[in-house]
Amino acid sequence: MGNCTPKPAKARAPPPPPPAAKERVILYGPEGSLDVSLVKIGLLYKNLAVEFYAASDGPVLESNGEKVSGAPARILRYADEKFAGPAVAPAAPPAGAVAIAAALQHRSMERHLERMVKWGEEMVNGGVNCRGSPKLEMKRFGRGYGQLMEMMMEHARMEERVVFPAMDRVDPELCRSANEEHAKELPMMNGIKEYLKSIFVLENGGAAHREALLNLCHRLRVLQVHCTEHFAEEERDVFPLLEEIVTEEPQSLRPAPDELVEAMEATHGHLFSFFLSGLLPHETMQYLDVLCRCQDRNRISVMLRTVEIRLEDSGGIASKSLGGLLKATQLH
Repeated sequence: MGNCTPKPAKARAPPPPPPAAKERVILYGPEGSLDVSLVKIGLLYKNLAVEFYAASDGPVLESNGEKVSGAPARILRYADEKFAGPAVAPAAPPAGAVAIAAALQHRSMERHLERMVKWGEEMVNGGVNCRGSPKLEMKRFGRGYGQLMEMMMEHARMEERVVFPAMDRVDPELCRSANEEHAKELPMMNGIKEYLKSIFVLENGGAAHREALLNLCHRLRVLQVHCTEHFAEEERDVFPLLEEIVTEEPQSLRPAPDELVEAMEATHGHLFSFFLSGLLPHETMQYLDVLCRCQDRNRISVMLRTVEIRLEDSGGIASKSLGGLLKATQLH
């Protein structure tokens, strides 16, 4: 009849512990206020549960019966001192808001370029961290590079339309040199775009395909080095001079944040989440603080709301790492 002794049940892994409850805070202020939105975004980066109540005055933050009010920077400095998570209080901006915004755009582009290089290397090494088929992964890569290229080209056009005309009145030679650097980057970016098209038709896994991926990584590294040097030169030579111009020129001749936003429609539109995902939380807060200086309050309000929704959907971002930011926005 055989052995009828029942087999012991397989041991089951214990269920994961429930996520820790978020600390609850209350935020009061006028509905639609940019200051209130800025504070809320900072609190969401802290991974706090934010309850909002409309009020005639604000923003006012309440935590465990303790209240703090005032400018967003003051409230967020209080949040940095009281709550765990990444720093979110924006630094006091220099006189030239456009200069600090352009420098933050550099940081985002640098990090996205670094991501593309590492992504390419992963595909060369067999796609250890890649998802789906090699063809699908290549399409994702091409889409990611297309977003980055669109943002970089808009940034260059913005500088040529907004920053360089102001510079030309003071230092025409420096302005000419900066324009020449831009002229070098466009062929490099277009070359990578066209090269990606040629990779799509190659057989996956073959020697020619691997060689093409290696060449792609090399091209990306060359672009990365060139952009890093170019950005450093602008931040060393151009932006400080731009700040001086802002303090000395009449208001009508100063570059304004509105001009920056208008010159970069895609970056502040369908690429906005992509752009911000290359910034750390305190850098994002600094950039949003610059945007809040724009005259078109309705437009900025819509942009801030998209950031709120993204953070609420992702459960907040408590990590300072770019990897955490990229995962939260599902770039690829």
